[in-house]
Amino acid sequence: MKILVVQAHPNPDSFTAACAAAYAEASREKGNEVRVIDLAEASFDPVLRFGYQKRMPEDAFITQSQESLLWAEHVSVFFPTWWGTVPSVFSGWVERVFTPGITYRYIPGKPFPEKLLTGKTASLVTSSHAPSVLTKYAPTGPVRHVKAHILSYCGINKGEAGRRARRHGLPAGHPGKARSLHPEDRADRLKTALALAYKRLTLTA
Repeated sequence: MKILVVQAHPNPDSFTAACAAAYAEASREKGNEVRVIDLAEASFDPVLRFGYQKRMPEDAFITQSQESLLWAEHVSVFFPTWWGTVPSVFSGWVERVFTPGITYRYIPGKPFPEKLLTGKTASLVTSSHAPSVLTKYAPTGPVRHVKAHILSYCGINKGEAGRRARRHGLPAGHPGKARSLHPEDRADRLKTALALAYKRLTLTA
């Protein structure tokens, strides 16, 4: 399977970034082709400065992101939930990448656009200090928003939405309990935990 991993935490040393790295590694070990878009490391203008009235100047990172999105069969997005929504860098990336003609196309006389990403699936993995039931089921929460108003709008179906990477409450010795200062150390331990959950996070062909 061709998997695109989008790491949407602006801090490369974050728990979310470590989870995304561990997931990508576990996916490769399962024999999948994996590409990673790390928004913590990316350099791009996240502001859609002209709305949809005028195209922004060509940006190599945005073009590469669009090519990877079209290439992928499955998209796994890792993001923290802040103030009940996604980080601004992820919103900006979506606005720049999910553009007309790439992810959807308006058809004159039709009430809904043509979905250009039909056939793809997605996983949404978020971390939050709020109760998981709020993160997953809140009508205005980020999981439902990303699923309904971004992914489904373009034809991407849910693989596993609402998976929540818990920072707390894990039993002693659980791989996900690791809170090392170095992200590589955290990723190494988290790799074991995420590998166990691999089949639940990613649909197999």
